[in-house]
Amino acid sequence: MSTQVPPFLENKTLLRLLRTGVFLWMIVWPLIILGFWLSLPKLPESWITQFVDVSKYTITPCVPWIGSAVSLLPIAIHFLLCLNLIRLFNNWLKGIIFSEQTIRIFTKLSLFYLLGTVSGILMNTLNSLLLTMGNTPGEHILSLSFSSTDLSGLGTAGFLYVLAFIMRQAYQLQKDADLTI
Repeated sequence: MSTQVPPFLENKTLLRLLRTGVFLWMIVWPLIILGFWLSLPKLPESWITQFVDVSKYTITPCVPWIGSAVSLLPIAIHFLLCLNLIRLFNNWLKGIIFSEQTIRIFTKLSLFYLLGTVSGILMNTLNSLLLTMGNTPGEHILSLSFSSTDLSGLGTAGFLYVLAFIMRQAYQLQKDADLTI
């Protein structure tokens, strides 16, 4: 089965650099999120109100720990997304570009991107509730927002899924053509 390799996939240095960048981001982003929650009582008010759209909040001693625990789900999704990107780059470095394995990776990427977008929407809601749970009754805030970033995330997840579907169909056609005499 002969396929033409796109020029950027022939640049092994670029692929290694991208793989390393994704690996570093896989490690650094969870540390930033957990660091934010654990240092929450010491952070300036402007940082907190920029992170979550609440004007009045109370930080009880349990808020940083609950925030860290609740953040573990989006962190796990982030980790799985980065891990699959690294697998994709490893395949490309080995010259495995158009295969069933690559198609499965693209399908997983679309799923994790969708889950990451949905968990981000839910996390904003939980963060507003978490930061105001120590407020007096009547001053708790539960906000649900859907931004253009969330719409972009859903669009990217959909694009990756369609790309995986098209790749699967093309791969099947290529396999059928290879069997034809």
